[in-house]
Amino acid sequence: MYKDYARNIKEIRRELEEGAKKVYGLDVSAKQIEEATTHNQEEINRGKIQLIQGSMEETIDIEPVDFAFSIYAIGWTPEPEQTLKNIYSYLKPGGLFIWSWDHTFFTDVQYENGKFVVVYAYHKENSLGIKNWKKEGATAHLTYRKISTWFNLLRDAGFEIIAYHEPKPKNLSRGHDDPTRYYSIQKAEKIPCSFIFVCRKK
Repeated sequence: MYKDYARNIKEIRRELEEGAKKVYGLDVSAKQIEEATTHNQEEINRGKIQLIQGSMEETIDIEPVDFAFSIYAIGWTPEPEQTLKNIYSYLKPGGLFIWSWDHTFFTDVQYENGKFVVVYAYHKENSLGIKNWKKEGATAHLTYRKISTWFNLLRDAGFEIIAYHEPKPKNLSRGHDDPTRYYSIQKAEKIPCSFIFVCRKK
């Protein structure tokens, strides 16, 4: 998942500081869970945090929650219907689900011969292979869905969509200044690199 444990830990602590009675954390990576456990052991021992290793497609047994957050994770699921159904079931009535993912059009554009060009058809939702993902030599296989597809998936899961955002990056000076990279400053200045949905359980 496109998440680092430092960000997850920061979000967990923020929730507790703002009065959350209990925070659940789910991640498929054992390393992520291990690191989050190390940095939150006291709160875990007090029963304020429960970390769960597992996939988002599997239903987990937790108490109903007021909020569910996902930072650059939902788009990885090969089973969006089941994943969104699970999240809906975890929320209390009126609970909010806030999540982000790569903007679909951002994926369709690449830097070639000194220009940013559209290389994939937005209307096709094929699985894409992104080579040398995070400069580690591996290829990431993703299915990028149209924004309308996400709207429909959320609606079919029962959510009410109360806000949708396409934010401009706040910090364009932090690395990524090579236009050939997937995430580049130059590309982010031209088209949105992320979208954010704010959804409510009816």
